[in-house]
Amino acid sequence: MFFSNRESEAMNNRYYNASNDNFYNGDGYYSADGASVSMGAESSQPYIIQVSNSTTNNVTGVTLFNSNVSLLPTTTNYGNVAAVTVSLQNGNLTYGQFLGQIREKPFRISQIYQVSTTNAQVTQALAFTTFDTFGASTNYSRAPIINPFQNQTGTSVLDYPFTVDGNTAFSFTLLASATVTFQFFPNKIYNISHGLAGRPVNVMLGNPKIAGVPYLAPAQAGVSTPMIPLGGGY
Repeated sequence: MFFSNRESEAMNNRYYNASNDNFYNGDGYYSADGASVSMGAESSQPYIIQVSNSTTNNVTGVTLFNSNVSLLPTTTNYGNVAAVTVSLQNGNLTYGQFLGQIREKPFRISQIYQVSTTNAQVTQALAFTTFDTFGASTNYSRAPIINPFQNQTGTSVLDYPFTVDGNTAFSFTLLASATVTFQFFPNKIYNISHGLAGRPVNVMLGNPKIAGVPYLAPAQAGVSTPMIPLGGGY
């Protein structure tokens, strides 16, 4: 019971945003007239991006997202050197189309799962950078972890909430000859056009349940250790 309670306390104050929405429970669905429907949020489905290094040298500063810069006519290869190939693995949507969509439909990531045949790749530090409208930048660096509940190599998980809009960049070092696949699991997708119809502008998504760690639902009383904001509000 002691350890169960400690686990509950540890989990209870994670994944909350400023409005007390949480990654796993969301705030329900809405009907056409905006009325709340009492049901669990749909499970989060990932944005899957594969990145490859065609050379036998490490490439530093490989960047994903950052669509306001990556899509400029003067930018080549989405801001990366020629040795780097980036492709989106979601259906027939190209990576360029995906970057364009970010401007219209920003989203909030809560969990990153990555896989690589180069085992050391999945423990490389991941950097997050965003700019506000006044040009001030915010930078954070986080290290993924190997899931301690499984005997495996070449995969890692990072639980770190950050909002992806046109000014958000995600960067890392891509090791020599490595290919890594990122699965970015959103907990919220924003659609500003919904506000024109009086509907909520965000869609809440539920627990993807990929890490094999039992989840205890957070209490709704509040947040004692709120997460560090990135890319604007939660």
